[in-house]
Amino acid sequence: MLGVNLFSDSDFAYLQIPMFYNIKGVKLDLTRQSYINRSHRNNIEVQFWTINDEDDMRFLIEKGVDAIMTDDPQLLQRVPEEYED
Repeated sequence: MLGVNLFSDSDFAYLQIPMFYNIKGVKLDLTRQSYINRSHRNNIEVQFWTINDEDDMRFLIEKGVDAIMTDDPQLLQRVPEEYED
């Protein structure tokens, strides 16, 4: 994203990140599929916080993230049930 390889010689197992991050007036979209895929290829889980919006939860589930942290656990419990057969 910024020319920094977070994954070379890394010894961490999780990325716990927000969906977006502002740095010097530039809004970075941390939900890009390429970031999630690259993390997974390096055996690093991707966990997003703090997600309290139903549409954002669906979006992240469809992206294949590993965890969603929320202040509304009842909502988060209901959303994945929509994907069950």
